[in-house]
Amino acid sequence: MKIENKDKAAKIKLIYLIFPFVIVIGTALFFLFSEDVNFLYIIPSVGVLIIYFVLMAFFKFQYVSFYAGPDKIQVRYKSLSPFKSPNKSIEIKSETFHNYELKKNSKGKPKSLTLFQQSPGGIAKYRPISLTAVPVADTEKIEKSLQLILAMNKSKKTT
Repeated sequence: MKIENKDKAAKIKLIYLIFPFVIVIGTALFFLFSEDVNFLYIIPSVGVLIIYFVLMAFFKFQYVSFYAGPDKIQVRYKSLSPFKSPNKSIEIKSETFHNYELKKNSKGKPKSLTLFQQSPGGIAKYRPISLTAVPVADTEKIEKSLQLILAMNKSKKTT
């Protein structure tokens, strides 16, 4: 099963880029066509931009591509922040998948997914993947597929 949040990620990325551009252009036009040339008009715009970037960093929106099959679990993700960030990927063989942790926010919407893998040195914990930009229906599908793989692993161990 493959799940992607490509459409929602594209909308978020567009907002990430357009909102600061609109604020800067609006401030520049106001400054250019205003009869009262005062730099104090720039301060609220800078304040709005700072608050905007802090909020966007807080939400940690990410593009997520999730694949779960009988052979492997693969999660590819990338930050939607306008600043350059690398593509990241996690690939776990289904046999070595140990567990997962799905953290939810106060409203019950999934916030992050952490995957655990059985390795020769013990249990490896991967970095959390932000699911704030993934629809709730898709996060439920992700959770069901991970539970299915865990159930398959338990049945293999008992036989």
